Amino acid sequence: MSGPGIVAAGVALLLGGCGYRAVYGSGTEERYAVVLGECSVAEAVVCDEVAAGVREQLAREGALASGAAHPRVVVEVLRADEASDAWVGPPAGAGGPSAS
Repeated sequence: MSGPGIVAAGVALLLGGCGYRAVYGSGTEERYAVVLGECSVAEAVVCDEVAAGVREQLAREGALASGAAHPRVVVEVLRADEASDAWVGPPAGAGGPSAS
């Protein structure tokens, strides 16, 4: 074998055996089961809705598996805020920057 042939064979061996997988594109179709983990909120329906949303998105992508087998997505809801928080600045013209 010549120098370029040896290099080509070495590269083919390295790329073929390194375990590289493309993130996007064809390959093995892996499916995920969705299970509910810790639910630290008072209303259990909140946790069920989050898990249902994950299942719906995985079903849209064709990646939803039934049951609780591995690989799986574990949904944990640790907090639910009933009200949003916001920062309120001074009213326009009350010492703030002017538009002129």
